[in-house]
Amino acid sequence: VGSPSKVLVRRSAVEDIGGFNEDIGYHEDWDFNLQLAMEYEWRCISDALLTRTVHEDIRSRDIDRKIESRETILSRNNAELKRIGKVDTAWHYHYREAGIDYCSTGRTGEGNDMFRKAFKSKWAWDTALLYCIVKTGPTGFDTLLSIKRSIPNRVANRFF
Repeated sequence: VGSPSKVLVRRSAVEDIGGFNEDIGYHEDWDFNLQLAMEYEWRCISDALLTRTVHEDIRSRDIDRKIESRETILSRNNAELKRIGKVDTAWHYHYREAGIDYCSTGRTGEGNDMFRKAFKSKWAWDTALLYCIVKTGPTGFDTLLSIKRSIPNRVANRFF
């Protein structure tokens, strides 16, 4: 599931779920996709239909608002996540991403707090590795980002 630029949806389905929830502030596309996924079956096309360019400073500057928006979406969908057995995984990845967001803006203390929350929701080696690297200080996280940028996305996405 990706951003709306990667998803073809019938107009009737968009209208059925009420479109984008613009009150969230960030991640309206993620919320939109979750609402669609709860109501409709998805099909995937393996062929690349578009390309995406990621710039170094693509992460939002308003980290707190971004994290709050993700928490709003997860809280709103918590019952469904529990029903399908994915609540721990969803919160783990939220906290992990929040930790990365904080660390990438130099807020390593808050990043460490988020990694600890990720551990409490679900143990994962990749998060443990991130936590250990961040504990080495800002240079450790900067080194990790440099390594990630130097390897192909298909490899990096499996680990980071």
